[in-house]
Amino acid sequence: MARQLILADRHVPAHVIRGYEFVNYYQPTYPSPQSATDLSVVPQLAAAADGTYRLQVGIQAPDTQVMGRRPVNLTLVLDTSGSMQSANPNGESAISLLQASVFAMATALQEGDVVSMVTWNNNQRTRLENHRITGPNDPTLLARVQALTADGGTDLEGGLAAGYALAQRTYQRHWLNRVVLISDGWANVGVTSADLIARHSHNADGEGIYLVGVGVGDGVNDTLMDTVTEKGRGAYVFIDRWQEADRVFGNRFLETLEVAARGVRLEVTLPWFLRLEAFHGEESSTDPRVIEPQHLAPGQAMVFPQDLKPCDAALMDDAAMLRFTATWEDVATLQPRRVSQSMAVGELLAQSRAQLEKGRAVVTYAQALVKAHEAPDREEARRVLDNALAMVTSANPDGADADLTEIAGLLLRYRGQF
Repeated sequence: MARQLILADRHVPAHVIRGYEFVNYYQPTYPSPQSATDLSVVPQLAAAADGTYRLQVGIQAPDTQVMGRRPVNLTLVLDTSGSMQSANPNGESAISLLQASVFAMATALQEGDVVSMVTWNNNQRTRLENHRITGPNDPTLLARVQALTADGGTDLEGGLAAGYALAQRTYQRHWLNRVVLISDGWANVGVTSADLIARHSHNADGEGIYLVGVGVGDGVNDTLMDTVTEKGRGAYVFIDRWQEADRVFGNRFLETLEVAARGVRLEVTLPWFLRLEAFHGEESSTDPRVIEPQHLAPGQAMVFPQDLKPCDAALMDDAAMLRFTATWEDVATLQPRRVSQSMAVGELLAQSRAQLEKGRAVVTYAQALVKAHEAPDREEARRVLDNALAMVTSANPDGADADLTEIAGLLLRYRGQF
């Protein structure tokens, strides 16, 4: 969303920035576990000039080659209301980006997968039910999506209710069952039922029907889409152009829809003289009961960037130990799993920190967008963006990281607005 605004030469409002989502999107890649049921925990530490220490912990899931592929059962819940006619600054309408997203999914589907589809505006209409896919780019699926048009009101609650009813009728035990909601999120008829979504995402006997939310269109209701997908235990993605649809649902289809580990949490135990100065992820607490665990997709990492500060610099001890413990549930058995490792401060400082440097550059980019928007004058905004650009460039000295290269270009373009 920030990229779309910057490329349209518009300011990025501070209130839309969730820094942890930037780290999720431009995430570092860590070594993959060799077992489909394991996770890797990779801590990295660096000293900063201001006397603090940058700690970043990555929890990496096995990739799709290690995990394999389950048969897929998709229920597409597609917004065809009148607001979907609106175009973004690239000139692409929300309905065209909806179609691009489904077309990209079609390339990744295999013979025997099942797709159902309901569209909604003021009313709901079932377009496909329990349709067996013949192979990639199934012609029936493509034809039904190509024919969609946008008009009418937006009964999001009715659309979700119809979609979940359809998903229940076609449920396939031991398959990957997903409801995929594609919408601009602007509900003007009915009331969104968070309880409905949450109820279907939990199943006492096994994996529930998770909701994957896909935001499209200029001015998407990001808050609503983020809320419903959090309740639905699935991913939330924003599609700003056709290339992004191909990236998310073509090349990374299973990474977006599949789950490698359920309910992942990280516990970090620090030496007595270190304290948490700042946390750049979504949630942190000394009470694990208040942390909402998140599911982890195959080939993906959960990244926990944080700043640590000693109560006295003289107390820093290279022999002091830090412990990192990840806990989660096995996807197939729902049995609790854990992995723990301890490392000394000196050992952490001596090892590679390439992923930490990328994570820190991404955090700085997100923070710079906020600071630039809130800056008292243009000179201060340019200074903030220049400092961020310097860090991003330093973390990508050979230009080999495509994410950081993109961020550098966006910072340069955004600077031009000030």
